[in-house]
Amino acid sequence: MRDVILYGALLLTVSCARSPASDNSAAATIANALTPQRHTSKEYAAMSRAVWSGFECAALASKINKPDDAQRLFTFAYEQGKTFIAALQAGDVKDDDLRGEMPMIVGWLIRDGGPSVDFVLGKIWSEAQDEALKDVYKTGEEYNDEKVQMLVARNSFSKSNCALVGK
Repeated sequence: MRDVILYGALLLTVSCARSPASDNSAAATIANALTPQRHTSKEYAAMSRAVWSGFECAALASKINKPDDAQRLFTFAYEQGKTFIAALQAGDVKDDDLRGEMPMIVGWLIRDGGPSVDFVLGKIWSEAQDEALKDVYKTGEEYNDEKVQMLVARNSFSKSNCALVGK
């Protein structure tokens, strides 16, 4: 992020040096790009579902040996989670929007809280991972061998459209 800000400042300096003082279009473009985006209550609420889906998909990607996808999905879910929880704590999310979007388990885990946002996101990650992999490791009362685990995980990854999550 620091590099983006430094690059933006450099572009601003160069464009202002080239442009007449009255032309602030480059400065406005850079300022808009560097300003954190606000979301609607419904968009914040939808992030709760993205957190859950991202973490589940990250667990599946890890199981099927797709480390780049696992990292991308985990990072996506983690960043969405930080933004969502901050908005929730700030009162920027309406209860009606939460009822329509937030998975119940996410609500329970956030309600139970913890010492930090990272702690809460760790609890959500753990539960999402368990949920995503429960049918991978076991079918009914029988544990699946490694070959079946990989097949089930690949099918779940595909069926959940994990390749599209966070893109």
